[in-house]
Amino acid sequence: MININNLNVKAGEFSLQNINLNIEEHRFHVVIGPTGSGKTMLLESILGLRNIESGTISSNSENITRLPPEKRNMSYLPQDICLFPNYTVRENIYYSLKVKKLDYKKFDAFINHLTDFLNIENIMDRYPENLSGGEKQRVALVRSLAMKPRLLVLDEPFSSIDGVLREEAQRMLKELYSELKITTLMVTHDFDEAFFLADDVSVIIDGQIVQTAPKEKLYNFPRSLAAAKFLCFKNIYKGTVTDISGEILSIIWGNQKNPLKIKCSCAHKRFNIGDELYWGIRSENVIINSNKSHETNNFKGIIKKIYDRGKRDTLIIELENQMILEADIYNRSILYSDVSVDKKINVHFSPSTIFTINT
Repeated sequence: MININNLNVKAGEFSLQNINLNIEEHRFHVVIGPTGSGKTMLLESILGLRNIESGTISSNSENITRLPPEKRNMSYLPQDICLFPNYTVRENIYYSLKVKKLDYKKFDAFINHLTDFLNIENIMDRYPENLSGGEKQRVALVRSLAMKPRLLVLDEPFSSIDGVLREEAQRMLKELYSELKITTLMVTHDFDEAFFLADDVSVIIDGQIVQTAPKEKLYNFPRSLAAAKFLCFKNIYKGTVTDISGEILSIIWGNQKNPLKIKCSCAHKRFNIGDELYWGIRSENVIINSNKSHETNNFKGIIKKIYDRGKRDTLIIELENQMILEADIYNRSILYSDVSVDKKINVHFSPSTIFTINT
């Protein structure tokens, strides 16, 4: 396990501020954030490539804050891969063992397993200039893992490739992690990529981690407006608590007459009647024209626009209280639905899919 406590790092006018982060052993942890948020600086600090102003970094209870990079048993795969052009694939893979003067025989079986798993055993004597982009990615991964690091660190490893090759590389990494369960830390600005690969996700904005959670919880239940907006929530509104009954909050929002019901396990601890809060729901969790009868959270609206986005369509809906709502439905679903611009529809929000944020 890697533990980061109250880490502060400064570079020019930018700084990481009070970073607290636990990277659990055998978990795939992804840090996401916009460009310039401090993702790479955080990785470099963990690797020992940055001077730390204050705070500690420990690994399995060992304080490694001042330990030099080569003593941390961490492996780094940067954005540009950085294969040595004058070394063969085999020489690239064994490079770290050579530099650290480790006994090759202790790692041969593991490396052979990696090369077989990633299907590069037939290119071991070729040079990087003679490899495809996908082959270079696989070689770089094997080289990063060759010495069995305690932590594999990836800095947007697929940012330079697009389309089918990017998807193949993501699947390759996921399968490799599933096979080896090597503790992994990766940064990206692409949340779809993060959700596909990660067990746990941290959001970093302006040098501060604003939330860390298992990916499903983070995806649906952000804890701050900054995290919600970065995670592309479109449906965020302000409301007032009118009742608290067990785990159910009742909220009035806009001039809506029907109260909104929200399931919140810590409702009594977080809120009082009369409190204002923010609430929201992912656009894909909005239920359109449901024939099923629901006891709560049924609202009427009219479709103002439909955007065709390929696999799915985005509906822009004006509700009776004049609030604007976005709903995403799969393209195939819309073909079998009575959905069109200016069509009056019913929408439903499940109480368990709504998030709340204290004002």
